[in-house]
Amino acid sequence: MAVPSIRIKTGNPRIDAQCLYRYYPDYWEGIIDHLWPKLEHLTGSRRKDLRYLKGFMEGQYALFKGELEAFAQELQTRWDKIHEPFMSELEHILDIKWSRGRISGYVSLAPGNPRNIQSREFVLDYRQNIEAAIQACAHEIIHFLFFRKWKQIFPDHDPAQYDRPALAWHLSELFVVLMLNEPSISQLVLTQRAEYEGPYRFYERAMIGDKSVAEHFGGLYRQHRGDMKALLEQAYADALEYARVFEGFR
Repeated sequence: MAVPSIRIKTGNPRIDAQCLYRYYPDYWEGIIDHLWPKLEHLTGSRRKDLRYLKGFMEGQYALFKGELEAFAQELQTRWDKIHEPFMSELEHILDIKWSRGRISGYVSLAPGNPRNIQSREFVLDYRQNIEAAIQACAHEIIHFLFFRKWKQIFPDHDPAQYDRPALAWHLSELFVVLMLNEPSISQLVLTQRAEYEGPYRFYERAMIGDKSVAEHFGGLYRQHRGDMKALLEQAYADALEYARVFEGFR
């Protein structure tokens, strides 16, 4: 079966520094201030800030190295048991084959579970339990194949549109939850139904007409079940039409 391998590794201060630089303070200010109240606010100088953040995280990794390594080993063992059926089912749902290679997941001290579509890497917060981490792995891995399908349909789109706050990114977050709840996927990776959590509850509050954003795009998902090309074309057209709604996401 020609699918990428999934390698779960221990993160490192360089990766965490890059995550913090990317998301703090615009998106992670509250949680970072809670986790590390002594972390200084950034100066705006990329080189200086990355050097400072890497040094700060080196101190943190010295404290948690053993825990991170044990978590990564357990997660790899658990993931290997479901890897092939999960990757195969995603090909069926998204109607596209994987490319070969590797996807790397890093068990990390950084909060949240950020990803890099271009490098095929994602970060996992070690503070979650192993069942939540398996779901987080599945969530992030779906994004990689989702954007492979997106590129097939919209080949002229800049990869910068694969990240927040672009409309394609919003659609990926909306549809990944629905894909996680497909029976063929949920039986492999979920202990309970996937929901929109944290800031993604926005999709259940924001309205398009008399329906929430989640209801509107969930309806499209059901309407175009089995035709991913038609789904993404219609979803993107609707996202463009109602783009102002997404501006309220924080």
